[in-house]
Amino acid sequence: MVIALVASVIFLAVIIFVLQPLFTRKPSYAYLQGSLGNPEDSNVHDMALEALADIETDYRLGKLSEDDYRQLRIQYRELVSTTAGYSTDSAESDLAYIDRQIEHDLSMIKANQPVTEVQELVCPRCSAKVDKDDLFCSKCGAKLRTTSIETTPDLQPHPHATKRVRLPSLDRKRKALISIVIACLLFALATAGIYLQQTARNASARAVGTIPSNNVQTIATYGSGDLVFAGDGTTIWKSTDGGKTWESLSGIQGNVTSISAIDNRLFAVVNFQVWTSADQGDSWSRISSAPKLVAITTDSESSKIYGFDAEGNLYIGSNNGTTWDKTTGPEQAGISSATIASVDPLVIFGSSPAGVFVGTQGAWGSANGTVNGALPTKNVRYVAYDRSSGERGTLPNGGNIQGTLYAATDMGLFKSADYGTSWVKIGLSKDLRALAIGDDVMYAVDSTGNIYVSHDKGVSWSGK
Repeated sequence: MVIALVASVIFLAVIIFVLQPLFTRKPSYAYLQGSLGNPEDSNVHDMALEALADIETDYRLGKLSEDDYRQLRIQYRELVSTTAGYSTDSAESDLAYIDRQIEHDLSMIKANQPVTEVQELVCPRCSAKVDKDDLFCSKCGAKLRTTSIETTPDLQPHPHATKRVRLPSLDRKRKALISIVIACLLFALATAGIYLQQTARNASARAVGTIPSNNVQTIATYGSGDLVFAGDGTTIWKSTDGGKTWESLSGIQGNVTSISAIDNRLFAVVNFQVWTSADQGDSWSRISSAPKLVAITTDSESSKIYGFDAEGNLYIGSNNGTTWDKTTGPEQAGISSATIASVDPLVIFGSSPAGVFVGTQGAWGSANGTVNGALPTKNVRYVAYDRSSGERGTLPNGGNIQGTLYAATDMGLFKSADYGTSWVKIGLSKDLRALAIGDDVMYAVDSTGNIYVSHDKGVSWSGK
């Protein structure tokens, strides 16, 4: 989604940049309007000759009516004849040449015949016929040229011109077509570049280790970040080296749907029951007073546990999970994982087969994003919130928030800095199952049990 949006912006920018001169360029006679009353300008003579050529081109293309064409022609003939630094004979020969060429082209246009160059060359002084290779007129002896004359298909070179005047060989439609083709090529190159960059980044995401399970449902970390726990359908797995190697914990067996940590204490939901460990998972005890839950999350600031049951009711536990209170808010069924963004006011996010939900004690709503910022999939397996990410956002109602919400999906990892109003894809394009955030570290596990680690807020993923 993001790649397509960026590529589209680049494409539109290239189109505007390439085509802008074609539609904004003024013909040379438009720039000379302010010079008509300034015959002392030494450049006006050559510019007027070029303007006359442009006038003829625009008339051929149908951009000028015949009345406008003849009016402009008279105007610039006067400019040529009054330009300072040119003799009367020179000016008259300039105009005679232009008139012959223009009248010839007009007659060909009116006869619906292709415009050709004037074949007859004449002396500018006496109008006697001369050959194109002659240097002097054989009748009056006038010097015809000092250098070889280059010709163009549409206009004979003038013997007194100080520079070659060339009519456009391509009309604007053809130029526009070529420009569009070039723009499309640039668009394709830009899109390919963005795609290759994303592909290279994803290719560099190598696993640091593998959990011997293809059904990992939850992952958690605490402390230095090297201690990581994961749960699947049968047991809890533990790693003490940042996910490189794993061992199963024999003290607890069953369907582990959620693990979370607070104050160096672990909490796990196993077969809907809440268990806890105070010795890094070596021994576990069941909390008998806890309700039957499917997902839990913890908040280090309040030292509380938040849990959901199968019907979507929210419970809040305190005193290391020995005391639980059921909230009076609405239910949100189908929650598979949860994370806390704010305690006061309470803002909690949950993942489900319908995407991401955001709730307070008063209401639940969708947090799947909108329009171009929407999640491309609703198959969200896990959510996690990082309050210390450094990102700040603004809600639609103008409220300010800080922190980043992450979503692990079947299409990779996404993040949102505005409570799920808009999402962007980052770093890891894998079929993800769970996500854990620790101190300056983030862990993710895919559908095959591979473990990935990031130390830059999920931008890149690799080994330590």
